[in-house]
Amino acid sequence: MGKQNLYEHSVHVPLVFRGPAIPAGASRGAFCYLLDIYPTLTDLLDLPVPESVQGVSLARVITGEKSGHRDAVVFAYKNLMRGLRRGDWKLIVYNVAGNKTTQLFDLARDPWETMDLASDPQQRPRIESLGSELERLLAEAGEPFRLADVAWGFGAAGP
Repeated sequence: MGKQNLYEHSVHVPLVFRGPAIPAGASRGAFCYLLDIYPTLTDLLDLPVPESVQGVSLARVITGEKSGHRDAVVFAYKNLMRGLRRGDWKLIVYNVAGNKTTQLFDLARDPWETMDLASDPQQRPRIESLGSELERLLAEAGEPFRLADVAWGFGAAGP
């Protein structure tokens, strides 16, 4: 099927750097996007990063000067799915022809995402908090719709 979902096996991409300023055998767990690769390389090579580049350098994380990079990452697949990972928590929102489904996973306890916690009433505040953050980050990225919209701006049946 390919990577047509927002589960860890599809969105978690291994990233390996090797070079003189990079500690051999080190492993980092920082969140990043693939668009962070270019500014990381320019930073490691002591070259200027063009203003048009949207990514953020991972160089300080790679060299061990910083432990983190991004607090959260956002995922998307077509007009059907949006998700957010913050720490060990992942929220996924589906919208298929106007039918919405929400999933919540605690990746520390459930790394294979087999136990959906979204129906647990005790998780409602967490879902609301992660949902608000996802909404904010999607707006910052220029998404043309809000998660509460019926069809996420693509028409009732999708594209």
